[in-house]
Amino acid sequence: MSFEEHLHILEPLREVGPEGFKQKSECTYLVRDVENGRDEYMSSQELKLALERGESWEKVYRYKEAGRKLELTKEQAAERGLDPIKDRVRKQSIQETRYINAGWNEQDRAEEWRAQWAGKINHALERAGFEERVDHRSYERQGIERVPMQHEGYQIQAIERRAEREARQQGREYVPVTEIRMSNERIREQNRLLDLVREQIRETERELRAAKEQLLEMAREAKERATALGRDLRRGYERTIDQLRRSLGQERKAELGLERAQGRTEERAMVRAGAKGLGAERKMLKEMREEKQLGIERSRTQGHTKEKAKTRGFEHSYLEELRAEKTLETMPTGRRRDEEERRAGLAERKKLGLAAESRRQQELAAAREAKIQEQSREIARQRERHFAGPQPPAWGQSQSRSMGRSR
Repeated sequence: MSFEEHLHILEPLREVGPEGFKQKSECTYLVRDVENGRDEYMSSQELKLALERGESWEKVYRYKEAGRKLELTKEQAAERGLDPIKDRVRKQSIQETRYINAGWNEQDRAEEWRAQWAGKINHALERAGFEERVDHRSYERQGIERVPMQHEGYQIQAIERRAEREARQQGREYVPVTEIRMSNERIREQNRLLDLVREQIRETERELRAAKEQLLEMAREAKERATALGRDLRRGYERTIDQLRRSLGQERKAELGLERAQGRTEERAMVRAGAKGLGAERKMLKEMREEKQLGIERSRTQGHTKEKAKTRGFEHSYLEELRAEKTLETMPTGRRRDEEERRAGLAERKKLGLAAESRRQQELAAAREAKIQEQSREIARQRERHFAGPQPPAWGQSQSRSMGRSR
């Protein structure tokens, strides 16, 4: 069953009893309580039951009195001097129709009946095991982007059925003949295209969501790899800095040992020179101290500069090696082999250069040690020459000679 077609099903709104439909309305009479004068409308059955209970109700009639119309019971009319039968305007008492299903056909209740009927249809479909459901609201109220079709009455449907039979008998294709049916066919085609476009949009949205989730997962993995790489770089950097610091500390200790050795040599030279004040020796020792102090200051300055340069150079070379490794991984096999051979050659040349630099430093240290030894030997020779010359006379001999000359 297509729910795009209009379906008319009638449900009675009147109550149904064992004897069939109940009456739509009933006649009620205006009655008055004789004791308190209260008026009320009652049906014949209700009035009968009230009288059986012992209540004092009487029907009310319309009477004419001096050109006026009065609503009185028979007893009240007799009290006024009126004939209860002849002076009545009408033979029947005052009546009013009471509708049992009052307001069922009002326009403002159409929404209520439609909603109830949709609920009954959906309940029946659910019991029958169907997944389809109906809704009494318009497409616009449901939020559905569909074009509503026009209503086809029974006359339009009869005309189209006759045209369809004639086309089948003549062996040709059926074509709608009424404007409403043709309009509905066009609307049906538009709705089909809209459904197709909406399905494509939903499919595209699903693909976009899947791509977005994939990109987020890739970004998370890249972030984790970058964090791990940065942590490894940091650890390697810290280990290398510690090694450089230990190596610089060892070099500094060697320099301090050399300075202490030079200091002990100078002290020994001072002891040999004695306390008599050798001008040349003292002058030479002073020059040696000044030269040593200048060398120490220059060594400290060069040491700090060298340490900074080594640190910066290491950081730069470490990053360059990482970049080179990444580049090497992406190279083809042939180019990778050539690049590895080239790097091995560079490493070998670098090793040879470091060995040559080490030999040069050793030669400089040996030259400095030889110079110090030469200076020590020169001091020793000057001391020997000084003590080998004519000795000054002792104090007693000088005094005796002066006394002899004075005599």
